[in-house]
Amino acid sequence: MAWTWERIKSEWLGESRVAFPPEDVVGAFDRVEALVGREWMLAGKGGSMGSLTVLPVVSMGQMLASLQGAANIEGLVRKLRQHNPSAHAELLAIHLLARGRSDTAIEVEPEVAVGGRPKVPDFRVSAGGTQWTYVEVTRPDISQANKEANGVMADLAELVREIEDDFALEVYLRHTPTPEELGQIRARLPEFCRQSGPQRESIGDLGFLLLNRDPPGVMVVRDHPGEHAGPMVAVMRAITGGGGQRHIAVRLAFADERAALFIGTESGQLPQDAPGILMVHDSNLPGGRTAWEPIVVGEFQPALNTRVSALCMFGSAFELSDTGETWRPDAKLILNPHACHPLPQWIVDQLSQFGSGHRPQSCLSTV
Repeated sequence: MAWTWERIKSEWLGESRVAFPPEDVVGAFDRVEALVGREWMLAGKGGSMGSLTVLPVVSMGQMLASLQGAANIEGLVRKLRQHNPSAHAELLAIHLLARGRSDTAIEVEPEVAVGGRPKVPDFRVSAGGTQWTYVEVTRPDISQANKEANGVMADLAELVREIEDDFALEVYLRHTPTPEELGQIRARLPEFCRQSGPQRESIGDLGFLLLNRDPPGVMVVRDHPGEHAGPMVAVMRAITGGGGQRHIAVRLAFADERAALFIGTESGQLPQDAPGILMVHDSNLPGGRTAWEPIVVGEFQPALNTRVSALCMFGSAFELSDTGETWRPDAKLILNPHACHPLPQWIVDQLSQFGSGHRPQSCLSTV
């Protein structure tokens, strides 16, 4: 049965409003069903109605429109049908570069030679017959950092459980501790936790211990003087049983070493003889763009990551407008002044349409 505006209103939208013309909504529903299927649509709908059931279909339909004329899209579409988050991020990146243009050429997963070895960037893009720009899309996963923080927590919580007193302990870690460093913390905790009043003690380059900065059971996440205010993961556990009321919190820096790792790893997919851009889907990044920008800047050096012409942090959101709920993609572009190949101006202009409307920020002006 063909989609009509009346059918979408009665079965999907109800009394809600979306800020898209009816013909655009119908076109999006037709396109999504044709490319990724009715099952994909129904999986997101469940038994509900309203704008938040319609907008995922409309946004997917708009992004899929950017694949028109693109080469080698079969694998990407198959992953989209499987609700693959990385494929969704890749499709959004393509949409950001192609939306509103009729002169773009896109090829998904082109094979290129990098250092004499075959590599497969996520896609490459050109406008008006200009040189190809290669694009690698990444969606950083914080699950490993959470596992590491919880592992430290589980190890130390058992030790803290044996200390019968009232206290609140915070373990602030600048990086994941080695077994030897964790052993040093374990050896120090019993005596440290039996002190009274607020206390702070360094654990070398690893970080420091804080005691009784807040009452037991209360954790206030605050910046510490002299520490880089970058993104972190944090876990907290109240200790029950035995004597005393106590808790332990572990805060673990997320970004610095991981940013260097994924920029270095992802850039390895880009060729050395053409412009290349890393596009980072940042919906799950702890600390957000404000915290990550200086870290990215630090990775753009004269002899480091020079095959990366720019890094773009991007995402999208559903928002309320005067005419109903809408979908807004956004992007933040950071240019690499040390790149072997500058990012083409048409990409700079294209990505500058999104986000706050500011021009891209060169890391030369942010250091």
